[in-house]
Amino acid sequence: MLKENADFIKKIDPKLFEQLNKEGIEEEKVKVIETKQGLPTLQIVNDRRPMLIHSKYNPSQEADRIIEQLGNIEEYDHVFFYGFGLGYHAEVLLKRYPSKKFSIFEPLNAVFQKYIEQKFIKNLPVERLAFLKVGLSEEETKSFIEEFFNFVQEKTLLVTLPSYERLIPDKYEQFRIDFKKIIEEKRQGISVNYSFQKRWTLNSLINLPETLKSPNILHDINKKKFVNQPAIIVAAGPSLNEELDNLKYIKEKGLAYIFTVGSAINTLIENGINPDAMCTYDPTVLNQKVFEKVVNKKINSIPMIYGTSVGFETLKNYSGPKLHMVTNQDTISNFYLKRNDEKDIVNVHDAPSIAVVTLELLYKLGCNPIILVGQNLAYKNKQSYSKGIDHVSNELTDENLKRAVSVKGVDGKEVLTDHGYNRMRSQIEYYLSEVIKGIEVINTTKGGAHIEGTVFKELSTVIQEQLKHSEIDGEWFHLEKNDYNKNYLENQQKKMIEQAELLNDSLRNIKRLFSNMEQLIVERKVVKLEKMFNKFDVEMKKFVQNDFYLTFLQPMSRVEFDLLTKDINALKFDNDTISKAKKTIKSFKRFVKSCEFDLNNMKSIFDEVNKEITEFLNESKVKDVNDEK
Repeated sequence: MLKENADFIKKIDPKLFEQLNKEGIEEEKVKVIETKQGLPTLQIVNDRRPMLIHSKYNPSQEADRIIEQLGNIEEYDHVFFYGFGLGYHAEVLLKRYPSKKFSIFEPLNAVFQKYIEQKFIKNLPVERLAFLKVGLSEEETKSFIEEFFNFVQEKTLLVTLPSYERLIPDKYEQFRIDFKKIIEEKRQGISVNYSFQKRWTLNSLINLPETLKSPNILHDINKKKFVNQPAIIVAAGPSLNEELDNLKYIKEKGLAYIFTVGSAINTLIENGINPDAMCTYDPTVLNQKVFEKVVNKKINSIPMIYGTSVGFETLKNYSGPKLHMVTNQDTISNFYLKRNDEKDIVNVHDAPSIAVVTLELLYKLGCNPIILVGQNLAYKNKQSYSKGIDHVSNELTDENLKRAVSVKGVDGKEVLTDHGYNRMRSQIEYYLSEVIKGIEVINTTKGGAHIEGTVFKELSTVIQEQLKHSEIDGEWFHLEKNDYNKNYLENQQKKMIEQAELLNDSLRNIKRLFSNMEQLIVERKVVKLEKMFNKFDVEMKKFVQNDFYLTFLQPMSRVEFDLLTKDINALKFDNDTISKAKKTIKSFKRFVKSCEFDLNNMKSIFDEVNKEITEFLNESKVKDVNDEK
């Protein structure tokens, strides 16, 4: 290893330096060969057959050709090199595009060892280098890809050295699959966060007065009514149409608790079946559409079990009994609420489907077995929903079918589904393997996708064999209050009002520091600017440790905060104080502006909810006095 390379690697990644200096790297499998142009290339022995990593004639010309074939490089901000070899292609690309950041992943230790013996790493624009990884295992590779996309927000171009597709085909194919999968998951995650991040928080705040008045289903009801009792989760898949008579019989005879999820409530009430509860948690404004039929028919006898971050419109529209379950996305309820016995409030996890949330809920209530009905997670007879649902289209288009994927069905044959349903199935399978243990979960969905961790039985067979001695209490939900500590609520309310005022002070200080730093940049007063950095760090720490920020603003700015974190990490490569100050101001201004926007938008809601909390506390005190008399 060239000394300059050793010094560089030791500085940026001491573990990699140790790794490259370990004995046992099979350097003898890789040889440096001089080409006809006098440039080095690499020959590697693979399955006793020598293979060249670069052209044996002209590696530079080959590198030009590789880059020309990529096309549309301008569209990308970051380049990920998989398979680096001696780096000819990277040198060409990075010279042509001097603004691109880049990362290197060389899967073969021995190849990278030859690179650092032959070339100086600092011939590359290392100030733009984000990651350098070498010789990782399959599991380490997956972790690295996750780390990469957590750090790098820019649009990324994957550039693979063509010889690696032949040299290590299995490794390359696994990497390509993992890379593509994680890109898709990250895109979906960012999309979900952008869609839901503000609604999660605003819903939880607006719903708080209702949550204060309603029972917590995991703490305040008598769990003995559910322990070892059968419970059915009814989803709105097309197979539900075939089970309506069976469900009506179960309801009339009181053979099992019936919980609907999502739009299935519409199919049941159209067929005269009132379930024991309807569950909901979707934070979007469209969630209220699911219950339009219930509201329009003036049905107000079915208990609604809601996740505390559910779309607030859903709760305001429904006048029947309500119970809540605190979701792990709800920082607000978890700040304001505390049980009288001081035990932790049990949360339910946010998930891609209300069916998954309800599965966790019934498990925590002690139900056994849990029976799935209408949980197709697949298409059936060119339909995706059961009948009686008016707010969504039931018929599949040719485009839907063209994009469909094939999965194993409950009968072992293939069924068609889409990526959304497939993710829900994977999530259910994860819960059944990691969270929900020691109970029987039966999937009765004819024509549905197979769900690992469940057994398939037709519902008629389940009725005959297992639903005989149930003790279902149709009045299970009649409760007057919950068990939250009102003194704690009052103290937390006062604390949050104080924190809101302190946050406003902090915002004013930060904006003043921005102005001072911008002036020092103009005057190029580096020493004073460095001192100002310290003051800025202190004020920002105060800001992000404020309870109002942590409870309200941070959950509303997940994406913006992630972007800020990535920018901060990138700043460590910048040693120019003026340049660093400019980038710092740009990144933090964007973040602070986003927080200030959210703060201003929610101020009236915050004030209104505080009034409702005060009214609730005053009414509770009057009631307590009357009860004592």
